[in-house]
Amino acid sequence: MTGDDAVVNNGDTAATGGGTGTKVDGDNAQINNNGNATVDGSGSTGTAITGDGAVVNNGAAAAVPALKWTVTTR
Repeated sequence: MTGDDAVVNNGDTAATGGGTGTKVDGDNAQINNNGNATVDGSGSTGTAITGDGAVVNNGAAAAVPALKWTVTTR
């Protein structure tokens, strides 16, 4: 998703094989993870955010061997 003030409501997500489950590029994003998140494999990222003022709400189970959040501020 690209743009400021984005709201992302996720159900179940999976990132494997170097993939990214959710990617947001913009300021003041709100990410609501309401489903189960599975991240597995080298280089895989559950949520990647580029911007300032992001809020991430995790409301369900996360099966992540080594949790990886990527947040890049501008």
